[in-house]
Amino acid sequence: MPEPIEITNMKNNSSNREYVLKTVKENGKLLEFADDNLKNDREIVFEAVKNNPESLEFASDNLKADREIVYESVSRVRLDILLCKT
Repeated sequence: MPEPIEITNMKNNSSNREYVLKTVKENGKLLEFADDNLKNDREIVFEAVKNNPESLEFASDNLKADREIVYESVSRVRLDILLCKT
């Protein structure tokens, strides 16, 4: 089975900051395929987490320790849980 075009495109543009930023705003989980330098870019990781809190998994260790980014992720997970219960 071929990989989805979104993944292929991200892999092909993994070091293009503008492309990665635009893409993670639409699908935060694609942070997984970004260049390691961009996984340490605070703006990119924050936008990815805003789109999908689970994308924190793919952030650099440095940003996994960033209070604001972790708070954003946790608060979105909590919001998702609350919305699912209604």
